[in-house]
Amino acid sequence: MDPEVHKLTQVPPRTNGQTEIVPMIILDSVKLHVSPCLIKLDVEGMELPVLQGGVNFLKEHQFPPILLEIWGYEWYKINKQDLLEFLLSLGY
Repeated sequence: MDPEVHKLTQVPPRTNGQTEIVPMIILDSVKLHVSPCLIKLDVEGMELPVLQGGVNFLKEHQFPPILLEIWGYEWYKINKQDLLEFLLSLGY
């Protein structure tokens, strides 16, 4: 692994013990007046559930390009093939 590329994996987490609740919505609930020219996902291995919750959004906006990362880490391997098959089934 190239340490220059993966510097963030070497940074120890900092916490002050506080937590923050962040609301989540499904992609299909997002309403835009203009179609996106690109969708960038950075959801740490949750790409498939995010996209599964956005099929109608993707169809409505004529399947815009999607930029995402798929790593070889063990926790990505569980759904990497499923993600690729899902994207192919949508015509990507």
